[in-house]
Amino acid sequence: MKKTKELRDLSINELEAALVAQRKELYNLSQKNSLSKERQIHRVGAARKDIARTLTILKEAELANKS
Repeated sequence: MKKTKELRDLSINELEAALVAQRKELYNLSQKNSLSKERQIHRVGAARKDIARTLTILKEAELANKS
C-alpha cells in the first residue's frame, strides 16, 4: 500500500500499472479467501481502498492535464 503522497508523484502510466496490479491482488485475495479456511477479509477491504485511492488520484491527474 502506497501513501497518497507517493501516488501523486507517479505518472499516469505508472498509476495505470499500479491499478492493474492492485486489481490482480484483489482478485487473488478474493480467490484465496473463498478457498481457504484461514480468512483475511480485512486485506480485501484494504485492497479495495487502495484501488479507490489510485482511481481518485488518476482522475485528478487527468483533470489537471485537461486544464
